Amino acid sequence: MEVEWISLILKTGKFKIYKNRPSDQFSISGNVIRSITEDKDHDMWIGTWDAGLNCFDRKSGKFFHYFPDKNDSSSISGRTIWNLTIDKRQFIMVSQLCSWHGFI
Repeated sequence: MEVEWISLILKTGKFKIYKNRPSDQFSISGNVIRSITEDKDHDMWIGTWDAGLNCFDRKSGKFFHYFPDKNDSSSISGRTIWNLTIDKRQFIMVSQLCSWHGFI
């Protein structure tokens, strides 16, 4: 059974379903969601199980993806995100197995 991320749009009271579509580079990268937080710009940051970190830009309706990159020391360290939080400086704090990673 495929797990889908369902978002309730409070203004309209309607549901919108977002799920991974491999042919769409701007769909969410995975369908198993571990954590969600909202930043000051009202973009949603979504941590997934084994599909990296996503940022949902509400204005464009697109998801932008962040994955580990062994050649980039500032990238996330793994594909599974356990928890997300935003500190008072607006840094996205990413919790992964055995590590915390600060991300702007």
